[in-house]
Amino acid sequence: RLGVELNIPEAAQTGLAILEAEAERLLLPSGLLREGSSHYQFLYLRNYADVWLCARRHARPETGRLEAITRRLAAAARVLVLPGGVPLVGDISPDSPPEYLAGLMPGNPRQGWLAGLEPAEAEAMETLLAGTAPADPAHVAADGFLRLDRAGWSCLMRAEPDGWTFYPGHGHQDMGSFELHYGPVRVIVDAGRGRYGESGESAFYRSAAAHNGLTLGTLDPYPVNKPYFDDRFRRDVAGSPPQVEWSPDHAAIAFAGYARFGVTTMSRALRLEPNRVIIDDHAQGRGHHTLTRRFHTPLEVEVGAEEVILGRRFRLSAPGGTATIEPRTLWSAYGRGQPGHVVTIHADAALPWQGRIVIEVI
Repeated sequence: RLGVELNIPEAAQTGLAILEAEAERLLLPSGLLREGSSHYQFLYLRNYADVWLCARRHARPETGRLEAITRRLAAAARVLVLPGGVPLVGDISPDSPPEYLAGLMPGNPRQGWLAGLEPAEAEAMETLLAGTAPADPAHVAADGFLRLDRAGWSCLMRAEPDGWTFYPGHGHQDMGSFELHYGPVRVIVDAGRGRYGESGESAFYRSAAAHNGLTLGTLDPYPVNKPYFDDRFRRDVAGSPPQVEWSPDHAAIAFAGYARFGVTTMSRALRLEPNRVIIDDHAQGRGHHTLTRRFHTPLEVEVGAEEVILGRRFRLSAPGGTATIEPRTLWSAYGRGQPGHVVTIHADAALPWQGRIVIEVI
């Protein structure tokens, strides 16, 4: 942008080369950002839209190429928008509150970054967004975000394609975790992450214990990724990449990340039905283990014998399991959180094991 605005051709060409090379490196085939963060998807969409508008303003020859990258980001971003808003999966950027990017989401009035543009450029951006169809959800599922919709339910489920989070990136230990909406009501949510850091609360909200997955106690399914690990070493430590099945109302994930602890395969199948969601979890292997399932919710919580009532509208039942409830901050922006709860269900079981959770409308 500086090269274009100040008419320095060498700087403009160098910047363009970086933008195009980074788009090739960071974008998966569906247009999803490789880094595993829904908020960063919209942040990068805004960044590339910004340079596209700059090129357009100056009638640059690369305008069409930058528009194509912007459309790829926008198409994948549309799949991440649930009726109650965008789940804050992965890190939340400190540079840009989610509401600043809300104008990039379908159906929102001109607001945030869009509201600060010149009217003609805001209109051009809105035309681009309106004219960009959502990416194929099957392709988005293959790249790590599984979108499900049926009978008022909408769900976004995570399955990092390689199991290990991309390095360097903004992904979390969220294998099999999901966010669930019923219409605009956020029933089960991703807790987000309120700040960066490698210890204490900052590290906790990146861990599996702060997500809605199936875990071996409090252990993360995959070790922390490092740039000097190669694919063979990763397979030796945590098995093959996850196996994923997807349809518009059903998803299944099987992963071997806990193989180093004797659990050869963990799997989760989630199915949407009218008035209920069925979650079937399995663990294969040997030995006796504590298996933990967690569900974060912003709704009021009431605990029964084998059920939990959420917001007086939904019943979460776990046959044979005992639920505990704890308060937990749910992050809506960097450094800004709201009170919520986590429902935790433990199973002290000999493998192989299976368990079912049902979330239904009362």
